[in-house]
Amino acid sequence: MVGDKKKEIKDAYKDKLSEGGVYSVTNTVTGKILLQPSYNLAGSKSRFDFSKVTGSAVIPKLQQDYNQFGPEAFSYEVLETYKAKPEETHEQFVDKVKFLYEYWLNEYKDKNLY
Repeated sequence: MVGDKKKEIKDAYKDKLSEGGVYSVTNTVTGKILLQPSYNLAGSKSRFDFSKVTGSAVIPKLQQDYNQFGPEAFSYEVLETYKAKPEETHEQFVDKVKFLYEYWLNEYKDKNLY
């Protein structure tokens, strides 16, 4: 029974870590957008939420604007998610997320990016 519970917790952890994708952080005052790939979207969102509470940008590119406009001027949006398939290696998962990131960079090429 204990072994089953351990396996269940381990599998849930693996599932959580294998949901990646691309997200954006938008400065709602200037309209500037930062696109980021993530191999753990839940962790990325947690770091963003933490940065808003502390007022310290987790992503150094944003710190100057955090100082100028405050953390409340920033929003977070998941643009696309990708859940790793059981048969994929970690490298294949990373490659898929990188591909999505390149796709979204191309989609946003005419926008005001950081």
